[in-house]
Amino acid sequence: LGEAYASAEAQLQRDDIEKCMTGGAVPDIGDDQPVFLGVDIGFQCHITLSIDLPDGRPHFILFQTIPVMHLETRIQELRDLYNIVQGASDRFPLTTTVDALRDHTNGLIMPVQYRGTASLAALKDELGNIVHYSANRTLILDRMLMLISNKKMVISGYTSLKETVIAHLTDMVRDEQPDVEAEWKKITGKNYRSFTGIS
Repeated sequence: LGEAYASAEAQLQRDDIEKCMTGGAVPDIGDDQPVFLGVDIGFQCHITLSIDLPDGRPHFILFQTIPVMHLETRIQELRDLYNIVQGASDRFPLTTTVDALRDHTNGLIMPVQYRGTASLAALKDELGNIVHYSANRTLILDRMLMLISNKKMVISGYTSLKETVIAHLTDMVRDEQPDVEAEWKKITGKNYRSFTGIS
């Protein structure tokens, strides 16, 4: 029919995602609960908050879209509301903005560059300070596929963004070619990295 084939093992399925979704409302969590923040930087920024459940499953509790001009203010508001212990943002394309966010939060939110073979590696400046991390995107997205396919992730707090989250997660396919490392590729080219749990 002229459509590209992708097996269920190489692409997230809507049914599996919906089985992980427990409701659009943002859940109440305790002040002492460690929270992780992810940001996909662009002129419209996409923010996620997640926690680890007692059984080890990740639970996404908030999805939000905000203009980049309000990002620093919104992150401070979220830090006032939640016990954010760690955060990450994609390093490109707005490197200056991400570096400023790193400095403003005293390294709580770190830039991440998605390349290299290590699952996560720190890159330091000449003084030995960590300036950003590199991460293997394929390994991260493989884990995402495994968690969602096995219903080992909880997704809530998406408010009106349910279809946006589903559209993004089903927009990636694992491209496997002989003699080449597998790579996740976008079908439409839209980008919401923080919605994948990468951060």
